[in-house]
Amino acid sequence: MKTSAQDNSAELDPQRWRALAVCLIAGFMILLDGSMINVALPSIQPDLHLSSIEVTWAVSGYALAFGLTLVAAGRLGDDLGRRRIFTTGLVLFVIASLFRGAAQSGAWLVASRFGVGLVACSCCSSLRGYCLRTGGAASGNGWILSVRCCSAWRLSRSCFR
Repeated sequence: MKTSAQDNSAELDPQRWRALAVCLIAGFMILLDGSMINVALPSIQPDLHLSSIEVTWAVSGYALAFGLTLVAAGRLGDDLGRRRIFTTGLVLFVIASLFRGAAQSGAWLVASRFGVGLVACSCCSSLRGYCLRTGGAASGNGWILSVRCCSAWRLSRSCFR
């Protein structure tokens, strides 16, 4: 007689490890993108002649756009499919990152940071949904907890130097 654990393992897709690797890499890119501006901004500021207001918007624009659209992106993923939203968001994330890298002015940098934040949330919400679907609530909530711990660690390092 099979146990329920054996039944569940037989039903799981063997490609789930490859999908998990893609999701982890995408999650890492999103986390890295949120914090890399803090490192790059001192060298970007004189080249683009950024004012202090543009610097503030460049740093905060990503988080603002990300936070405002996260719930809507999750709902869109529920309606249209998480895989579709994830892949579309990832492609748009790369394109928006290329536009950000080609920024020639402060307004261009700020607008592209908003754009990257808008599409990054679609990847992030789909990642949480994928983790919940494949690994249960502990896996999905563990991913979110690890994101929050990394953010808190990064914040504590920047605030208490």
